Amino acid sequence: ASQGDWRLFFLYRDRIEKVTPADVQRVAARYLQPNNRTVGIFIPAKTSERISIPSTPDPRKLVENYKGRKVIAAGEVFDPSLDNIEKRTQRGVLIDGIKLAVLPKKSRGEQVHLALTIRYGDIESLRGLEGACRLLPTLMMRGTKSLSHEEFSDKLDEHQTVMIATGGVGSVNVSLQTKREEIPAALELLRQVLREPALPAVQFELLRRERAASLEGRQTDPQTVARQTLERMLFPYPENDVRHVLPIAGVIERYQKVQLEEVKRLYNDFLGAAAGELVIVGDFDPDQTLPILKKSLASWKADYAYARIPRLAFDKVPGSTELIQIPDKANAVYYAGTVVPMSQQHEDYPALKLGIYILGGGSLSSRLGDRIRQKEGLSYGVGSGYSGNWFDDASRLTIGAISNPQNSPQLVKSIGEEVDLLVAKGITEQELAQAKSGYLQSLNVQRTSDRSILGLLATSLLQETTMANQSKYESAISQLTVKQVGEALRKHINPKRLVIITAGDFSSSKKSDPESPKKE
Repeated sequence: ASQGDWRLFFLYRDRIEKVTPADVQRVAARYLQPNNRTVGIFIPAKTSERISIPSTPDPRKLVENYKGRKVIAAGEVFDPSLDNIEKRTQRGVLIDGIKLAVLPKKSRGEQVHLALTIRYGDIESLRGLEGACRLLPTLMMRGTKSLSHEEFSDKLDEHQTVMIATGGVGSVNVSLQTKREEIPAALELLRQVLREPALPAVQFELLRRERAASLEGRQTDPQTVARQTLERMLFPYPENDVRHVLPIAGVIERYQKVQLEEVKRLYNDFLGAAAGELVIVGDFDPDQTLPILKKSLASWKADYAYARIPRLAFDKVPGSTELIQIPDKANAVYYAGTVVPMSQQHEDYPALKLGIYILGGGSLSSRLGDRIRQKEGLSYGVGSGYSGNWFDDASRLTIGAISNPQNSPQLVKSIGEEVDLLVAKGITEQELAQAKSGYLQSLNVQRTSDRSILGLLATSLLQETTMANQSKYESAISQLTVKQVGEALRKHINPKRLVIITAGDFSSSKKSDPESPKKE
């Protein structure tokens, strides 16, 4: 039954009864190839070394005088409502350019979370440094002027601290998680990463090779290839633009060509505390913590000014379908998308968000989930999403699914029909009520996590808004009508503009009948 039909068990039984010796020889010759064989050799020893296993101790004696560890602080019962989050949040400026939001609260295990984003450069000054931008954050974590990479990692472990540095063109993002008593030591390590990175040549070479090797393996991964292809087609920036999306081979070549001197120049000339956001949530004292951070970032100047790099909406990209043949892959993937010239501030954004949520926001309980997986059995998983940018009119609708290659033609057809139906006919009252409940409940659940609150506050700093803005958005969702969602879908979503990418090994499925899909 788990494979699609309980009768397969009996079909297998009947086929086993019909197997002949010639069948076994034929299959063995086809599939048991010598070059795929692994051979093991047993070499017996002249004498055997016996191992004596001690007798099992009495468990009562083992725990007789046992005393547990110190009781973990339970934390407070925190109300995750938007009003309470804003009420408890202290906003301001750490130093000129670094916007600040902190929410001190008692947390389980006295945990504290910190997120710092440093923004730098602009669309012109960063041209040609894209590879260096991708490597810099991680390399900053590979050792400081006073600590080698290994010593730095040991210090993090010693102080029960997790630190991660990521980033892209124009930003370095550092996240940190530690315990209240370890905050001073953790912030000192953060200071060294930001102000005294060693940027060692040995680690640079290792990092560059790691990135290239990782991508080499993903050149034949259908999901990676399909996603990258869709991104390139939806956002066709010129090749000399820092926003240009390279194919995987191009990214590998970029990593192979980038030089350590470029990374060092990027750090020395571009990084500083002129622009960014700092958020802290958890068990800490702002009066003790913020002065340390302020001192760490003081007098950190960059030679190049910062200006936000905008995103463009290529809303004239025509709809198309592209099949990418990738040999020897059991699964095929489907990715589709279209660009909508709309920001999150547009009045129709909430309606589109909920409309696409009904299409495939829940992979099982949704239009696509009900038909593609439950009814037709075409996909292991299917879903859709709609995301936008606060500042730029450049949002997108995306749809994704994984399937057997033989099912791909029917999968494309069925998804297309569901999108057409959603746009043409709109939604029902029942779908609207269920979507409102499910979507808003998921947002409430997310806010029970300190990490999610951290991200919510960081977003509000970037947008220069408060939780009142998020509350307004959720209120708009709750008040939507069937008519509003239907009109927004018809106005902004054109199914004919969907760019569809399918990737996988379709060589054995060309003769299959797409109208008779194989159950997953």
